[in-house]
Amino acid sequence: MEHAVRRIVVALSGVSLAGCALLVSFDGLDDGSPPDATTEPTNASDGSSPEGSTDASSDAVADSAADDGALSDGRGGDAGPLFLGCFADSVHRDLPTYAYGSPANTAAGCVTACAYRKFQYAGTQNGSQCFCGNAFGGQGPAGDCTMPCPGDDAEACGGNYENSVYLALGTAPDAAYIGCYADSMMRDLPYQAYGSQYNTVGSCAAACAYHGYRYAGLENGNQCFCGSAYGGQGPSVGCTDPCPGNDAEACGGYYVDSVYQTWTWDAAAD
Repeated sequence: MEHAVRRIVVALSGVSLAGCALLVSFDGLDDGSPPDATTEPTNASDGSSPEGSTDASSDAVADSAADDGALSDGRGGDAGPLFLGCFADSVHRDLPTYAYGSPANTAAGCVTACAYRKFQYAGTQNGSQCFCGNAFGGQGPAGDCTMPCPGDDAEACGGNYENSVYLALGTAPDAAYIGCYADSMMRDLPYQAYGSQYNTVGSCAAACAYHGYRYAGLENGNQCFCGSAYGGQGPSVGCTDPCPGNDAEACGGYYVDSVYQTWTWDAAAD
């Protein structure tokens, strides 16, 4: 292109100044070479991309936010993981499978990890830890699951040897109330699971299910008993003591049991 323009300039060197316009137009001739790649059109003085262009980094952030919203409960729903309660743990793990320890731990992340491994329940502990299992609550309820999740400090991820337990797979556990039954020193439900200031219907049913019992009985507010049969001393009244872990529930009374059928009764031996 440069040689062509030089030949034209030589040929027209005697032309009057008025012919300069012709030279300018020739300088813009297309010789088939690619455009200058160093220039990019903008629509603003700050060099921002033209209107309608795509900012890949912004889209990535938006996509990430959308994905986070879609997975907020770890299972693709919108309500968040189903919280089942705060439960005690020890070196003899209540939820036996350790899934991970992560500085980005959340309830949804732990639920996802346990569901991936085909476990029914997930438990976050000590902030960063995630445990999984198919039964929970064998060591009774607890009351200090207050450690913030490092991946979302609006959530609590258990505590020191305490699990925030969530449903990971299957249907929510549900204890069915049977009735109020008499007890004595000769226990109608022979296995005492625990005595706890955090006692609830759900925690007692969980403990009895964990240990393979068909029935759970709450007594005197804070006590939890289990057995494979009930009612040997007859029905009773007076199951009116509030549960200390949930005063909207009744936890039996003095030598009377509020009896429930646990959700794993069909797995218990007759």
